[in-house]
Amino acid sequence: MAAKGVKCLKLISGEEIIGDVARDGTADAYVIENPIYIQIIPSKSEGGRIGLSMSVPFLMYAKTRKFSIPMSSVVVAFDPTDDIRNAYSTQHGSGILVPETPNIDPKKIIF
Repeated sequence: MAAKGVKCLKLISGEEIIGDVARDGTADAYVIENPIYIQIIPSKSEGGRIGLSMSVPFLMYAKTRKFSIPMSSVVVAFDPTDDIRNAYSTQHGSGILVPETPNIDPKKIIF
Protein backbone atom coordinates (compact mmCIF):
# COMPACT_ATOMS: atom_id res chain seq x y z
CA MET A 1 0.00 0.00 0.00
CA ALA A 2 1.31 3.46 -0.89
CA ALA A 3 2.01 6.16 1.70
CA LYS A 4 -1.06 7.69 3.30
CA GLY A 5 -1.87 11.41 3.08
CA VAL A 6 -4.81 13.80 3.16
CA LYS A 7 -6.44 13.83 -0.27
CA CYS A 8 -9.78 14.69 -1.86
CA LEU A 9 -11.69 12.24 -4.03
CA LYS A 10 -14.45 13.20 -6.48
CA LEU A 11 -16.64 10.15 -6.97
CA ILE A 12 -18.62 9.28 -10.11
CA SER A 13 -21.76 9.95 -8.03
CA GLY A 14 -20.70 13.62 -7.79
CA GLU A 15 -19.81 13.43 -4.10
CA GLU A 16 -16.55 14.98 -2.93
CA ILE A 17 -14.86 13.53 0.12
CA ILE A 18 -11.65 14.23 2.01
CA GLY A 19 -9.70 11.86 4.22
CA ASP A 20 -6.45 10.02 4.82
CA VAL A 21 -6.00 8.23 1.49
CA ALA A 22 -3.61 5.54 0.34
CA ARG A 23 -3.65 3.61 -2.91
CA ASP A 24 -4.06 -0.14 -2.63
CA GLY A 25 -2.29 -1.36 -5.75
CA THR A 26 -3.24 -4.99 -5.23
CA ALA A 27 -6.98 -4.22 -5.21
CA ASP A 28 -6.83 -1.33 -7.71
CA ALA A 29 -8.59 0.84 -5.13
CA TYR A 30 -8.15 3.79 -2.80
CA VAL A 31 -8.28 3.11 0.93
CA ILE A 32 -9.65 6.12 2.81
CA GLU A 33 -9.75 6.58 6.58
CA ASN A 34 -11.97 9.08 8.40
CA PRO A 35 -13.64 10.33 5.20
CA ILE A 36 -15.81 13.44 5.41
CA TYR A 37 -18.12 14.96 2.80
CA ILE A 38 -17.06 18.33 1.40
CA GLN A 39 -20.18 20.45 0.96
CA ILE A 40 -20.44 23.96 -0.47
CA ILE A 41 -22.56 26.23 1.70
CA PRO A 42 -23.73 29.49 0.08
CA SER A 43 -23.72 32.45 2.44
CA LYS A 44 -26.37 35.13 2.63
CA SER A 45 -23.88 37.67 3.95
CA GLU A 46 -22.50 40.60 2.01
CA GLY A 47 -20.37 39.66 -0.95
CA GLY A 48 -22.14 36.33 -1.45
CA ARG A 49 -19.22 34.34 -0.10
CA ILE A 50 -19.26 30.59 -0.39
CA GLY A 51 -18.24 28.46 2.56
CA LEU A 52 -17.32 24.82 2.93
CA SER A 53 -18.68 22.33 5.42
CA MET A 54 -16.68 19.30 6.44
CA SER A 55 -18.79 17.99 9.28
CA VAL A 56 -20.76 15.08 7.81
CA PRO A 57 -18.98 11.71 7.89
CA PHE A 58 -19.00 9.63 4.70
CA LEU A 59 -21.33 6.64 5.28
CA MET A 60 -22.05 7.91 8.79
CA TYR A 61 -23.89 4.74 9.88
CA ALA A 62 -21.00 2.41 9.09
CA LYS A 63 -19.28 0.66 11.95
CA THR A 64 -15.83 1.30 10.48
CA ARG A 65 -14.18 4.58 9.48
CA LYS A 66 -11.95 2.90 6.87
CA PHE A 67 -13.25 2.16 3.37
CA SER A 68 -11.94 0.74 0.11
CA ILE A 69 -13.22 2.63 -2.94
CA PRO A 70 -12.57 1.09 -6.38
CA MET A 71 -10.58 3.37 -8.68
CA SER A 72 -13.34 2.92 -11.26
CA SER A 73 -15.65 4.85 -8.90
CA VAL A 74 -13.28 7.85 -8.64
CA VAL A 75 -13.29 10.62 -11.24
CA VAL A 76 -10.24 12.38 -9.81
CA ALA A 77 -8.02 12.27 -6.72
CA PHE A 78 -6.23 15.48 -5.77
CA ASP A 79 -4.29 17.24 -3.04
CA PRO A 80 -6.42 19.84 -1.25
CA THR A 81 -5.28 23.41 -0.71
CA ASP A 82 -3.39 24.04 2.53
CA ASP A 83 -6.37 25.76 4.17
CA ILE A 84 -8.70 22.83 3.37
CA ARG A 85 -6.08 20.31 4.54
CA ASN A 86 -5.58 22.27 7.76
CA ALA A 87 -9.32 22.50 8.41
CA TYR A 88 -9.68 18.73 7.93
CA SER A 89 -6.63 17.94 10.09
CA THR A 90 -7.84 20.22 12.87
CA GLN A 91 -11.37 18.77 12.94
CA HIS A 92 -10.93 15.13 11.96
CA GLY A 93 -7.29 14.21 11.51
CA SER A 94 -3.97 14.43 13.24
CA GLY A 95 -4.28 18.10 14.20
CA ILE A 96 -0.98 18.82 12.45
CA LEU A 97 -1.19 22.00 10.37
CA VAL A 98 0.70 22.56 7.13
CA PRO A 99 2.35 26.00 7.07
CA GLU A 100 1.49 28.23 4.16
CA THR A 101 4.02 28.20 1.36
CA PRO A 102 5.43 31.70 0.92
CA ASN A 103 5.23 33.24 -2.53
CA ILE A 104 8.85 33.91 -3.46
CA ASP A 105 9.63 35.97 -6.51
CA PRO A 106 12.96 34.63 -7.86
CA LYS A 107 13.67 38.05 -9.37
CA LYS A 108 13.77 39.60 -5.90
CA ILE A 109 16.25 37.18 -4.36
CA ILE A 110 19.52 38.87 -3.49
CA PHE A 111 22.67 36.76 -3.31
